Amino acid sequence: MTDSSAIVETPLALVDFDAGRARRDTDSHVYSDLLFFHSLGDSSPGAVTGKLTGGRVEVVSRSRYAAIAQDLGLGTIKVSLPPDTPQAELAEFLGRPGVRLISGREDETHAVSGPTQEWHVVAFDWPLTDAELRRFTQSVREVFPDARQATETFRAESDPGVVYFRAWTPHDRTHALRFLAVLQRLDRDIAPVRSYRGSRFRHQRGE
Repeated sequence: MTDSSAIVETPLALVDFDAGRARRDTDSHVYSDLLFFHSLGDSSPGAVTGKLTGGRVEVVSRSRYAAIAQDLGLGTIKVSLPPDTPQAELAEFLGRPGVRLISGREDETHAVSGPTQEWHVVAFDWPLTDAELRRFTQSVREVFPDARQATETFRAESDPGVVYFRAWTPHDRTHALRFLAVLQRLDRDIAPVRSYRGSRFRHQRGE
């Protein structure tokens, strides 16, 4: 048995998962948010959790990442295999074409120190006009004024009422309260804010 979870890169052709279920959270925009983010090429989809069954991977959780890799035509996905995976079974699987062991453990929780470049998602009850989107962008830049890179905003193709923006994000109470005030003003003056999902997608590559 392995002493810790093994992370392997695996061809999608060797991965079994419920694709319909993986994409079913589109109603809450979780899937579409992730698909948009990873389509920009800033990072690769996260690892799914799986187990070896008959020389193949059966996805146990986080199947959305396998579906995203499939949608983007990536061909491979990272898989976290449990510590109790028999060593002989793992060794046999690593001998299959396209399968490789990734050295070290992936830790997807990082300590946050100072501003980090992250994506945020704001959903309105209806699409913003171009003028309203410019006003939104200016409001965001006033809250996140870091000069390293101008804040970018995009409409979501799957739902024009959803706006993404990328900004250098300080993790402190002052900025959180300032942005909450901006959302309240936008909700009152432009369009009702359906939801806000902040600091969801941190860049894996430094700028």
